[in-house]
Amino acid sequence: MPVLCIALAALSLLCRVGAPSLGSLSVEPVAYAVAPDLCSFDVFLTVPNNCSTYAVFGDPNDELYVPPAYQYGLPFGTSVGSPDPVFFAQAPLLVLDSFLTIGDEDARTITSVGLSWDDWTATTPLRTSNGAVFMIDPQMGPRGKIRVARLTVAATSIVQLSFQGALHALTGSVVWRLPRQRASLLCSGTGH
Repeated sequence: MPVLCIALAALSLLCRVGAPSLGSLSVEPVAYAVAPDLCSFDVFLTVPNNCSTYAVFGDPNDELYVPPAYQYGLPFGTSVGSPDPVFFAQAPLLVLDSFLTIGDEDARTITSVGLSWDDWTATTPLRTSNGAVFMIDPQMGPRGKIRVARLTVAATSIVQLSFQGALHALTGSVVWRLPRQRASLLCSGTGH
């Protein structure tokens, strides 16, 4: 049994706070002709394939900060999970909707707590030091490169997110945390 504990402890080091090889954020521009004065970005977290991600969070040590961003509004717009593409033809600006997600999941498999979605607008950022977007079933957390946000902004911005998930090994799973990950969204205000 001591060998098992040592092995799990060693594996958990791969997914520990600040582990340089655990994960990183990247940003990819998304071009849409419907609003040339705005810039849309997909924000991705990449973790090793043996690590799943099941939460995006902010806590007292690591505030979640999402810049002011375009919100489509109800009934088609979403804040958690991507909008249903079935409605893109009826609502062309829906492709610009900003949201947080965990992978390409829709709102039926993820939820949130402690986030003031109504306050997040094109002029007001989303912030929390006690909230999260998380998988309803953490066992279903995606692995590898996963989308964690689609953000449509009018100016260069910063996004800061923290993540939690599980390292999966033959001997079981260990929880990992990756705090305070930042990415820049470079936008001139006239598109990308």
